[in-house]
Amino acid sequence: MPNFLFDHPGLSPLKKPDQLAKPLWIFSIFLTLAFSCIDPEVRRLQTNQSVEGEELYRISKALDEHLFYAFQSIWSYNDSSRVANLPGCPSVAVEGEEQEVRLTFSSGTCHGNPIVRRGSILLKYQRSPINNRDMVLITYEEYQTGDATLKGQRALSLVASTRESRTWEDRASELEIIYPSGSRSKHDLSFTHTVAQTFITGLTGFSTEGQSVGRNQTGRKIEMQITQTKQFQGDCLRQNLNRPLSGTEVWTIERTTTSAVQHRLNFQRQDACQTHTLIQLDEGVEMQKAP
Repeated sequence: MPNFLFDHPGLSPLKKPDQLAKPLWIFSIFLTLAFSCIDPEVRRLQTNQSVEGEELYRISKALDEHLFYAFQSIWSYNDSSRVANLPGCPSVAVEGEEQEVRLTFSSGTCHGNPIVRRGSILLKYQRSPINNRDMVLITYEEYQTGDATLKGQRALSLVASTRESRTWEDRASELEIIYPSGSRSKHDLSFTHTVAQTFITGLTGFSTEGQSVGRNQTGRKIEMQITQTKQFQGDCLRQNLNRPLSGTEVWTIERTTTSAVQHRLNFQRQDACQTHTLIQLDEGVEMQKAP
C-alpha cells in the first residue's frame, strides 16, 4: 500500500521525521560552536561578582588619585619648595603665557617609594566663556596610574570661594579607563568637590559628592552614587596616600536576564593615614582592599 504522506502521486512529498530533525541538529551544533568561540575570560567577567568588585575599586581609585594636583593654583607650581614636595615627584613645566602646567611622571622612586604613575597630566587654567568662572581643564597624556590608563578630559569649574574653602564642579564625558588586557570602561562624571585650604599650608583636605554613569569592561551599564560624602586629608595626600578616609559609593550594574545588582564600596580609616576599602558584593561576599 502506498504511503499517502510520502508516496502519493501529484502531491509534493512531505519531509520524513528524520529529515526534519537534521536541520535542528545542525543548528544546535552551530550554537555550540559559536558559544565555544566566545572568550572564556569574557564569559567569566560577565558573571563573576568578585571581578566586578575589583574593577569598581580600580575605577574609583583611578578617578580620585590625581585630583590633588588639579586643586593647586598655578602660582603654587612656580614655588620650588612646593614642587619639591609634590606626591609622586613629577617634573613640572609651567607655560605662563598659556596658563598651562604639565606634570610628567617617570619610573624610579619618590621619597623612597616606587612611582606608581607614568605619562603626563596637563592642567590648563582658564576662565569659562559661558559663565566667566575660573576653570581647570585636565587632559591625560598617556597617563597611567597603577595598571589603569586614563584617556580623555575632565573640567573643574569654580562655583564658590571663601578664604577657607573653594567648591568645584567636576564634569567629564566618556572618560576612558584602559586596562592592561586592552579592555576599557567609559564614564560620564558629575562630582562636586569642596576643598579646604589655608594661605600658609595650602590644601588641608577635600570632600567629594556626586555620581557617574557609564559602561564597564564587559559593556554593561554601570551607575555610581556617592551616598556618604568621601573625605580626603591633605597630609595623607602629600604622602601619596590618596584614598578616602571615609565615605561610601554604591555601584549599580545592569543585568540582561536578571534584575540589576548593587555593590558597595565603604572607605574606612585604620590609623592616621592608613585606610582600606571594604567591598560589599550584591551576593553577600565581602572583600577588603588596601589602601
